[in-house]
Amino acid sequence: MLNAQVCATSASQTASSEVTCFGGSNGSSTITMSPTPTVSSITYTVDGGSSQSATLVGGSFTISGLSAGVHAVVISNAGCSNVTATGVSVNGPSQLTNTTSASACDSYTWSVTGQTYTTSGTYTGTSTNGNGCAVNETLNLTINHNSTSEETQSACNSYTWHGTTYTASGDYTYTGSNASGCQNIVT
Repeated sequence: MLNAQVCATSASQTASSEVTCFGGSNGSSTITMSPTPTVSSITYTVDGGSSQSATLVGGSFTISGLSAGVHAVVISNAGCSNVTATGVSVNGPSQLTNTTSASACDSYTWSVTGQTYTTSGTYTGTSTNGNGCAVNETLNLTINHNSTSEETQSACNSYTWHGTTYTASGDYTYTGSNASGCQNIVT
C-alpha cells in the first residue's frame, strides 16, 4: 500500500532579515509550511511576480531579494493546492537625512556636492554613509562678506594705530575682522 502524499495547508514566516538601506531589496524571509509536505520541490511567487523554484528543508525555504514591506507569497507543491503564506513582512530603515548649518566668508565649498556657493541659501545633495546607504543632505548656508574701510587721521610727530607707531605721513593698511567675522582691510 502506498503512503498518501502530505500537502501543506498553511505557511507562515518564521524568520526574516531586514533591508539594509532605504529603498533596497536585500531583505529575506524564511517560510515554513505546515504540515511538512512529502514533496520537497516547490515553486512560489512573491507579490504576483514570476515563478521561482525552491527546495524545502525541514518544511522551510528562504526567499531573498525582498524589499521592506508586507509581501504576498503563494506556494505551489505538485499534486497539492496552492498555499498563501501569511504575515510575510520585512523591515527596513527610513530614508536617512542629515542637515548641516554653515557660515563662511565670501564663498563655501560643500564636500557633499563639491560645488562652491557664493550666496546664502538652502542647498541639497546626496551622500553615502558607511553602510553604503544614500543620505539626503541639506545645507543651510549663510555667506558673509569681507569688507574694506578707510580712516583719516592727523597727529603731531607720531601716531599709534592698531599697535603700530607711525612717524611719517602715508597710507597704511591693517587687516582685522568685521562684525560678521570676515576679513576687514582698513586703510
